[in-house]
Formats: sequence, structure tokens, C-alpha cells
Amino acid sequence: WYEPDFDNGQRGMRWFSATVAPIPGQQQFAYTVMDITEQRQQAESLQAAQAELLTSTTQLDEHRQEMIKLAELNDFLQASRTQDDAVDAITELVSPLFADCSGAIYVLNETGNLEAITHWGEHFNSKLLFAPTDSWAIRRGRIHWVDADHPRLLSDHIERNAETIEALSVPMMAHGKLQGLLYLTSPTPGLINEDKRNFAQTVAEQLGVSLANVGLRTDLKADPVHDLLTGLFNRRYFEEALEREVYGAARQTRNLGVVLVDIDHFRQYNNTFGHDSGDIVLKTLGGFVRRTLHSNDIAARYGGEEIALLVPDLSRDEVLLRAEQLLGGVRHLHFEGTEQTLDPITVSIGVAIFPENGMDWEALVQSAEMALSRAKVEGRDRIATVQG
Repeated sequence: WYEPDFDNGQRGMRWFSATVAPIPGQQQFAYTVMDITEQRQQAESLQAAQAELLTSTTQLDEHRQEMIKLAELNDFLQASRTQDDAVDAITELVSPLFADCSGAIYVLNETGNLEAITHWGEHFNSKLLFAPTDSWAIRRGRIHWVDADHPRLLSDHIERNAETIEALSVPMMAHGKLQGLLYLTSPTPGLINEDKRNFAQTVAEQLGVSLANVGLRTDLKADPVHDLLTGLFNRRYFEEALEREVYGAARQTRNLGVVLVDIDHFRQYNNTFGHDSGDIVLKTLGGFVRRTLHSNDIAARYGGEEIALLVPDLSRDEVLLRAEQLLGGVRHLHFEGTEQTLDPITVSIGVAIFPENGMDWEALVQSAEMALSRAKVEGRDRIATVQG
């Protein structure tokens, strides 16, 4: 028999090893019993240490991968020549940094609201456009973190539903000015942990500085092809591009649409609200048009209050549908940046299609101008074509 010694006060489960062997020449057996509790404990401690080391190694590897991806994002942002370049880089490279979460990157648009330039994840639960005052993070000027214990502190731009367990908002600042907002959310408790929150803050700081620097480079760069007020291409660039596109469309038997957009009664608007307000209208309209463009479209400020769009590879009905979307969208534009309340605007739109309305670029523009004149004569705030 074996009686453990518990005089040391360490009571609890103990482990033993028993060996049974026959005694030669005798019908008896020898029993050997060893207390292996200490060896067992040492083995378990070693296993725990190995598991902890593996976890630490995995975390270090994940952190290293995050830093590699962040460095890649930074390289693209530093090489960006325009805001559009920066937006493309952010769209492609930010979501993989937070692939296990849902989220979005917001930037300040021309009207001073926060607009999502990219969002991802099946649990995304925020508006794509909202006022800065709808965000606790923006109002407080600091990172805002909400978990399941504080649901009432969710910002107004977040949809309240049962899936919203954690939400993180980080302002993107540079030189003391707001550039945008990084937003993350997850229905899984603990997923947006302290390490992820710290990493999100690092990403937001880098995005804010990069966006500000891209904007500064764009402002300082002499741009021979863009209109500074609207951000659209200028007339010369548009006509050169249209000439090339008509030549290519003729060779490849493709359709091509030209859409001319003119602000209704703009001179009267300027006389009523002032030229500064007129500039705000043009800038806002230019921003709206840019946001509606497809990848191959070209938009330009063609005259004082006239904007031209080149829309390739669409049928006549598809070009008219795009024009209808522009017409309706303009009616709902809001203008900010002035102390007075500005009236909404409407536009008249003329549409011409290659090749049926002109066989060269000049004839095509002339047809679009004729259609635009017809829209004005028929009462404005409408679309017209050469045929009717």
C-alpha cells in the first residue's frame, strides 16, 4: 500500500505510475508505484508555455502582416497625384486590414457632409452619407467606442439592430482639420479588441495626413486640363477627348453619347444670391456630376454654367436614362458654405448620339446644343434630343 504525504499542505489530485512485474522462480509479483505528480505538472506547464509561445508568434505574424499592408497603403497614398488616386487606393487596400469586421471610410464632400468612399462586410450598418453632427466621434473630436453594455451611445448614423454589438469610430484628422472618419462594427463581442482599436487609430491617422497632403499637392499643382472651381475637365480637354472617342467609335462601330447640362436661370440666380453663392452652386454641381460618372465617362465644364458629359458604349435609351438620373439628382442638391439659404436649382439637358446625330465631334456637339436649346424653349427642367 501507499500513503501520500500531505504534510506540506498541497492537497488535491495526484498522479501515480504503477508497474507490475513477476518475480523469477516465485509465484509472486513485484509492484512499483511512483508519484509522478511533479513530472505531470512540469509537462503541463511546458505545454502551456508552448501554446502561449505559439499564440504570441501568431499574433506577431498577424501584426507583421498588418504592418506590411499598412506600408503598402502608405506607398500608394504617397504616390497618389489626385484625390481620385487616393480614393482608389483606399478602396482597394483598407478593407483587407479589417477583413474580420464590417466598416467604411468616410471623407468630407463638397457640401461638408461625410460620404462613404468605400464600405465592406455583411454586417455594415451605417448610413453612406450623414452630417458630422450625427457622429459622437466627430462632435467629441476623439475616438468613440461602444460595446453591448452601452447601446444608447451609438451615433445617429448607425442603424440600431440586434446585430450591433460593437462599434468604433475614429476621426481622420490632419493639421487640426477633419478629413474624414474610419468606422468599424461587429456583432461578435470582443472582436474589436484593444489591439484592433489601437491599429484602427494608426490607420486613421495615416489616412487623414495622406488625404490632406494629396489635396495640398493637387491645389499647388498647375493643372492644364481641369477646371479649378468644379474639379471637372476643361473645355479644351473635353473636345480633344471627344474627337478621339468619335474616331474610335467610327472604326469600331460603337455608340457614343454627348450630354450637355445647363443650369436654368443661372444669371438671375447670381443676381439674387451673389456670385460667391453661384460659385458654391457650380462647385456642388461639379462634385455631384463626378460622383455619378462611370469608369469611361468624361465630364467637363464646357461654359460658364454648362457641363458636358461624354458617355461611351451606351445605347440611346441608356444615355437618356443617365440623363434622367442627372436631372432628378440635381433637383435634390443642397448648397452649404454661405450664411444665406440658397434655393434649389434645376437644369436643362440636351442629348446627342453618335452616329445618328453627327458623324464628327463638332456635328455631335452642335446637335447636343440644338437639343439643349429645345429643352429650354419647351420650359426648362427637362431633357430633349434632336428628334424629340
